Amino acid sequence: MVQRLQPGRGDACHPRRRRGHPARCRPGAGHGAGVERPGPVDPTPPGAWLATACAAAPFVATAGGLWLLEGAWRDYLYLTGLNYALASLGFLGALHLGLALAATRRGFRQHRFWWAVPFLPAVAGLAALAGFVDYFWVIMLFLGAFLASHAADLRAVREGVAPAWYRTVRKWVTAAVLFWAGTFLVHAPISVAG
Repeated sequence: MVQRLQPGRGDACHPRRRRGHPARCRPGAGHGAGVERPGPVDPTPPGAWLATACAAAPFVATAGGLWLLEGAWRDYLYLTGLNYALASLGFLGALHLGLALAATRRGFRQHRFWWAVPFLPAVAGLAALAGFVDYFWVIMLFLGAFLASHAADLRAVREGVAPAWYRTVRKWVTAAVLFWAGTFLVHAPISVAG
């Protein structure tokens, strides 16, 4: 719950609810603005941690397999990892669209930015697979799309569109993606064609 103090009313707070934000009080200082004191952040739901583990596991598994396996298995894992990365971008896009729809229902005035975010990363990933021959550029475009999606998620938390705990679980998924991208760059075949 967000609690704010109107200037000039001592130290009492009045509630102004915005989902996903920590509680705050603004001490009165006459007619001047006070300093906000952030309260405790809502704990991350257990289901969110389970979803995070499920989302990160294929990235870690395909990347780890490239270090451990040889031959045809490595090619299989490489293509599987790329396909999963594209599917993940689509899932993140659906998540962003859901946040935008929920925020609109709660009365948030949505900038056009939030209606474009759900689709751009997935389109970038599809363009990477369809438009590039060099695996280096495929991975770099995937990585750029994931980082752009991560930045959009952090902005969603700051603006109250997403709950505060979402920042924590999103960082773990991004860490898995960075490990995946680095491994795939090291073990990249020469080109998609050969």
